[in-house]
Amino acid sequence: MVQRGYAIIRGGCSGVGREISLRLAKEGYDIVGNFADKNQAYKGEALVKDVEALGRRCIVHNGDLREQKNVVQLVALARESFGDDLAVFINNGGIFDGKRLPDLDVWEYEELTAIHINALLHCVREVYPLMGKTGGSFINITAVAEPPIREQMDYTLEWSLFQAFTRSLAKTLEPYGVRFNSILSAMVPAPGESPPPPPEPDTLAGPGHDRMCGPFSDKGDTDEITNCMMQIIHSLYMNGQVISPDIRL
Repeated sequence: MVQRGYAIIRGGCSGVGREISLRLAKEGYDIVGNFADKNQAYKGEALVKDVEALGRRCIVHNGDLREQKNVVQLVALARESFGDDLAVFINNGGIFDGKRLPDLDVWEYEELTAIHINALLHCVREVYPLMGKTGGSFINITAVAEPPIREQMDYTLEWSLFQAFTRSLAKTLEPYGVRFNSILSAMVPAPGESPPPPPEPDTLAGPGHDRMCGPFSDKGDTDEITNCMMQIIHSLYMNGQVISPDIRL
């Protein structure tokens, strides 16, 4: 197996993030997996075991990355363990509540912004210096509620910001040899998880916006996300792109 440096995966110890971690390990990357909930340390232990079974090294970090100090700790741990040849950073973290905007308390949409936007900016700020020597790929992944759906206006706002940030951050990081791209995926469940329920018909924008999973079935597939991720990593001229592999827009 070819040694390709290492990858840091936010939310990399469970769900879709775990599948991303395992795919990168199979492709030859050592893994740094992050998880926010200290009560899920057992998932981090399981990831270490499974990655090592694939012949790669793995460490895990517990910390909520909307707090900059936790991002600093994550980067320090990664550098101490694997050095400065960070090849890939996957930003895979978020929450979804499905409320209408008038029903959200102020603290709830401030929390959404902190988790989706502030954490992303903290990660970019602290991570890109690790990629400076050999360049690297920063990929932002989010499960998207197909806009415009009334119950998901708050999440739709984050969706729109991710698209704008992708182009801007790609231009910002390009002089440092770092590429920034985003994958806007449908809400696909990880293996063993139940797919999300489809939205009510009266919440949809119009014809064609009839499901929150892939367009050809009631259930998306994590392989669609990981295959798209590997294409971005291997395509050295792909930068500033927003890719939706399994969703009608």
